[in-house]
Amino acid sequence: DFGVFMVKTFVELSHTEDVKLLHDNAMILIALLASLPFWLRVRQCWVQYEGCNEPIARIPIVLNMIKYMTAFPPIWITAAASLGYYHTSLPAVIALAAAVNS
Repeated sequence: DFGVFMVKTFVELSHTEDVKLLHDNAMILIALLASLPFWLRVRQCWVQYEGCNEPIARIPIVLNMIKYMTAFPPIWITAAASLGYYHTSLPAVIALAAAVNS
């Protein structure tokens, strides 16, 4: 898996023994890697939107962009939770973000 390879390479190249720092940096890297396909799809939709001249034909493109943008909250809220951020409503927010995304 590419993500596992990237995290393993990052850990080997970081030259630190601070486990907390390694964990935090690896979680950010994982969130970035998990977000990349969605950023690419949003960009593709944006290019399609810019090339479309009919207002009615733009509606499905905008809905598609929104669909792909809803992938970011579950990824980044989960990353924040693994970095130690906690709030009593965090599990409900993650569940709501994942439900909107699905």
